Amino acid sequence: MVRSRAARGGSDLTSVACFAESATDELRRATELVEALLSLARPVRKPVDLWVVMQSLGTLRNAIAAQDGGVVTVERSPDAELETFADGDATRLALATALDVALIGAAGVRCEMQRSGTAIVVTVHGSEPPAPIPDPVRAALADNGIELECSHASLTLRFAPSGGGAGNAR
Repeated sequence: MVRSRAARGGSDLTSVACFAESATDELRRATELVEALLSLARPVRKPVDLWVVMQSLGTLRNAIAAQDGGVVTVERSPDAELETFADGDATRLALATALDVALIGAAGVRCEMQRSGTAIVVTVHGSEPPAPIPDPVRAALADNGIELECSHASLTLRFAPSGGGAGNAR
């Protein structure tokens, strides 16, 4: 649209500006999605940066939730180191599952990441109570030292940090 209107002689280019802005926004969103997919497709290096994984998952899930008017936000404590030696695949499974079960029937999900004592804590709050987490997922998380707590309003995951604590030898 922009090219064809700009190619016409005597066209008012200001009338094309809204199309150019729209195309720019769509390209930015597509780039964010591709970057998130690529980030999740790469092998996870240790230590695992939980913030990087959650940002990628949040970007993808937000694009899906937006189709129904929902939103996914990811926040972190600015001074918190969020690296863990937990297994990378188990970490992705834990974070993706938390987002998925919180989003079922919910209009919005907010994820908070912070350090608490010797653990890295990821809390996922939905606008509805989270759906049940399947037993095989619970077992996989437990086998990899990732603690899971479910309450009526949220899910909480606890990871051992990369700087010490239980589970770092994995």
